[in-house]
Amino acid sequence: MRADLQLTALEILRDFLFLASFASPAVKGRLKEMLATPSYTELHAARLLVREISEGVDVDEVVIALQNREAAIEMTPQAVWANEKQNLTLAFKKSKLDTAAARLAIRCEWTLTANVPQPKTSKLPLLGRLRQRKVRSPPDAYTAYGWEIYNCFPDTAMDWVVNARFYRNGQPVPKTAGGTDILEYKREIRLQVYKQDWGNRVERVFPEAIQLFAALLVPLATLAVTQSTEGTTGRWWELIGVGFGSEMIRSILMGKPEQNP
Repeated sequence: MRADLQLTALEILRDFLFLASFASPAVKGRLKEMLATPSYTELHAARLLVREISEGVDVDEVVIALQNREAAIEMTPQAVWANEKQNLTLAFKKSKLDTAAARLAIRCEWTLTANVPQPKTSKLPLLGRLRQRKVRSPPDAYTAYGWEIYNCFPDTAMDWVVNARFYRNGQPVPKTAGGTDILEYKREIRLQVYKQDWGNRVERVFPEAIQLFAALLVPLATLAVTQSTEGTTGRWWELIGVGFGSEMIRSILMGKPEQNP
C-alpha cells in the first residue's frame, strides 16, 4: 500500500475523531471499511462522510428539500441577453444546504432546450417551400452538470426552457418517496432585445449637425452669391458640386491635409 494513501487515511481518521466522533456505530463501521484499503475514490468518499457528519446534514435531508420544492433556479443577471455569459444556480431556501457536503452525493443535470414555434403551413406548395428555406433549424439542446453552471444563450432562438434533474447513486430522484415520476425543476427564459434609442441618438447628433451647418453657412452663402453673379442656374445640386471644389468648404468637411515638413 502506498505511503501517501496511508497518511491521507490517518488525516481523515484524525478529523473524524475531532469533528465527528459522536457518529453512530453504523457510520463508524462504514468509515472503517473505506479506510481499510484506501484508494483515491474511497478517500474522497471518506472526506465527504466526515464533512457530512460534522455539518449535521445528510443526503436524505437534501433529497427531501428538493422533493418539497424548497429550492429554485436562480439566474445572474436577471435579464438574459443573447450571446452573453449567464449564471444558473439551483439554490435552496436553507442556506446551509447550498454548501453542505451531502449535496455532492447528488448529481444535478441541466438541459437547456430552445422553444422554437412551428412555422405556419401554406396552402400554396411553392410558397410553403420558400418559407421553409427562410426558417433556420432550431439549435440543439445543451446539457451540463453541477449545482452551478454558466451558459451563453445563442440568438438562434428567443425562448428557452431550462430543466434540472437529480440523480442519486445513478438513479433519478423521484417526485415523492417511493414514486415513479422523476423530480424536475423548470424555468422558462426569454432573451432580451436591444432597442434603438433614437431619442438619445438625436440628442447626440443634433448639436453636431447645428455646428456643421453654422460652419458651412458663410462659405455656402458666399459661393451662392458668386455663382449668381456669374449667370449660372443656381440649382442646389450644382451648388453642392461647386462647393466641394472650394478649398474652404473642403477643409471644414474633411479637415486640413497634413503637410510634410
